[in-house]
Amino acid sequence: MVAVYQGIIDGRPTNACVGEMTRYTNQPEGCAIKTRDPAMAAMRDICDACGDHRLMPWRRRGFQICAGCGHVVDALAQKRKICQPSYFNEVFAAQNDPATRLYERLNARRRLRDLRRYLSAGRILEVGVGRGTMLRLLKRAGYDSEGLDISLSVATAVSTRHGVVVHHGELGGHASVCKYDAVVMCHVLEHFEAPLAAARTVRSLLNQGGILYVAVPNTASWNAWLPGWSS
Repeated sequence: MVAVYQGIIDGRPTNACVGEMTRYTNQPEGCAIKTRDPAMAAMRDICDACGDHRLMPWRRRGFQICAGCGHVVDALAQKRKICQPSYFNEVFAAQNDPATRLYERLNARRRLRDLRRYLSAGRILEVGVGRGTMLRLLKRAGYDSEGLDISLSVATAVSTRHGVVVHHGELGGHASVCKYDAVVMCHVLEHFEAPLAAARTVRSLLNQGGILYVAVPNTASWNAWLPGWSS
């Protein structure tokens, strides 16, 4: 499997990934305790990306960074995850103002250029289709492309608007359906509770020599210091 990353830091792609986990804080003697502070209650004792136990507080309340690989974990993300179905709804799918179109078109074109360096033709699955801009460009570029999204509203809207196939469901439930030459995940992997397990599931979807294209929040970027970067 070939992995293509955006936001690689010091040659280590895991530095750019923000995961979502929740657990109680483990004390040195190994005793789990409860706390009134949800950020402290959710602190982890092991990195999901590399298994290192050296997790330290990072910038914002509730965030931890792994000293081994640089993977950043948002301890409070599970609470916000409950709100995701209400955010990725009909309103989100229908958003089509000029600023949104321009922003998404520029990003999609850049990602398409990256993909073409590794794959000139073939079957591509986009996991988390957003508003369908990337899928539309992939289709126009001649790729046999389709999408997968957990939101029925988004899947229906994108499929109708752009005339592309968008499956509704979870990544794990799609693993045995078919094989692809590339899987695209643009700002999706960081929403998984277990990103490493999700990556393994994606690997089972790929043909021999297939490509996983991942874009995730970059903890070294200037806008990582701005409020709302982790939302």
